[in-house]
Amino acid sequence: MLLALIGLATSACGGQGSAQAQGTDSQGTTSSQQQGSFDQDAVGQAIGKDLDSKGSGVYEVDFPRTDIQVTSQSGQTRGLSLDPSLDLGSEIYFQQIGDGSAMVMGELVLTEDEVDPVLTQLEQGGVDMTALHKHQPEETPSIWWLHVHSHGDPVQIAKTLRSALDQTGTPSKVDTSRLQTQEEVIDSGQLDQILGYQGQVEGGVYKYDIPYGGTITDTSTNTTVSPKIEAAGSSGIFFQPTGGGKAITNGELLLTEDEVNPVAKALRDNNIEVVSLHNHFLDEEPRTFFMHFWGYDDATTLAQGLRAALDKMNVGKSSAGG
Repeated sequence: MLLALIGLATSACGGQGSAQAQGTDSQGTTSSQQQGSFDQDAVGQAIGKDLDSKGSGVYEVDFPRTDIQVTSQSGQTRGLSLDPSLDLGSEIYFQQIGDGSAMVMGELVLTEDEVDPVLTQLEQGGVDMTALHKHQPEETPSIWWLHVHSHGDPVQIAKTLRSALDQTGTPSKVDTSRLQTQEEVIDSGQLDQILGYQGQVEGGVYKYDIPYGGTITDTSTNTTVSPKIEAAGSSGIFFQPTGGGKAITNGELLLTEDEVNPVAKALRDNNIEVVSLHNHFLDEEPRTFFMHFWGYDDATTLAQGLRAALDKMNVGKSSAGG
């Protein structure tokens, strides 16, 4: 079935502490919910935007970088404008871990000159940096993704993150007109069939969140990481249509150490470029890596290459059979 990807407007609207262990019961309810949750309204007020409940004691807040126009400078995509929904926005996740505490993970999308001021604020508030890397081979302006991690009082952590965001041009209110792109057509049904998962429209891209097939534990807090935390518990695949059935694909694959080289080979054998390899955690079990990729071709050809990579990975099941 053909799906017209018309950009949809998304809604606009550091102290550390000890943490208790979290588990999941047979109904998927986290033990932290039973132990006590934090005040999400207070956290939202501290960070400057209402939190969105993802379920299972996980809350998200996102800040699209609609203040900047990012243009690819790579190969055949040189000169193409990148949709803000192509992972060009800061995302922060708060996971309940009991007694009103939270484990906080996420990534901040920064221009090059914003990195040092943001790091200063994070250091002063006790929020850790776990990665600093690129998602794309070349772009203008140069964009960096800074991953953060903390645990304790979520309000204090939110205040630190707010002070960090205040060092950037990140808009407090989203320019919804920037989230709309030219109408392009992509055969989303065929992509779903190839990949074995069902994607969804987000802005001007078609996006997949593919769960990890195992369990990740943040050993610094003895917390089972929820797969609802996209920045830590799942793989993300994005397609931005460019016309004529072609698309840019970009995203990251969650891998264990023995999967890194087989997946890299599968991507490269299918003309999909490996952009970066890094961690999102400082302490986790099992050891995990995130591989970023970039490709431009017929969308179905790209999907076949990504399916070859997924076949080398421990991925969770989906209703589409993946």
